[in-house]
Amino acid sequence: MKLSVDTAALRQAGAHTLAAGHVLSSTVGGGKALATSAASLGGLASGPALTAAAQRWEQQVERFAALVRSDGIRILQAAEAYDTSDNTSANGFRQMLSSLGKTGDVDWSKVGVK
Repeated sequence: MKLSVDTAALRQAGAHTLAAGHVLSSTVGGGKALATSAASLGGLASGPALTAAAQRWEQQVERFAALVRSDGIRILQAAEAYDTSDNTSANGFRQMLSSLGKTGDVDWSKVGVK
């Protein structure tokens, strides 16, 4: 079994998720078009109710968009954490190999694995 993480794919997924959150918020407009249409019905009894519904819809879409953007950021951070951890481990192994090559045995007092 091979254990690996494709951090490039993880970064791409994070970027796409973050972009989706922005699209939900800006392009869809969180119900702004619906609220504008409802406002034009001011003379009708249903106009105020439709305006209130549009405003609630806008709030919910904005909350959802914020969650999607937050997930995108966390996915990007996970990719960075994987790379950082992998680089730290690789450096620790290089230090151990270097110590073995110089002395024939590991001088653990000089190995800085964290």
